[in-house]
Amino acid sequence: MPIKWKSGPRFKPGVILKRVRAVRTVSETGQSSFAGFDIHECTPALQSMLSFPDAAESVDRATLVWKALSNAPKDLNPETFLVAINPKSGSYPAAVSWADGSQGGSGRVILATT
Repeated sequence: MPIKWKSGPRFKPGVILKRVRAVRTVSETGQSSFAGFDIHECTPALQSMLSFPDAAESVDRATLVWKALSNAPKDLNPETFLVAINPKSGSYPAAVSWADGSQGGSGRVILATT
């Protein structure tokens, strides 16, 4: 199950991502940098707006959000953020892979170092 936005009128990820875009610079090589301290208020707000699958109970969600913000394309919006934080082709762009127990694993979430 992918990570998705929580529904409800009080959850407005676009407002928070607009604040992130205001302090985010993306280089020609795709590397992101952030100016000021606004980003430190935005990451927990985004984390609280996301619905994580049960398998992600033990994962460092703040790291997932941070890496997704860093890896998202220049046109950061709620949709492109979800693409950056969710799995693609069996790999997790935010440096996480899932072990669901189906292949002898214990159903843990494993953080990668890349």
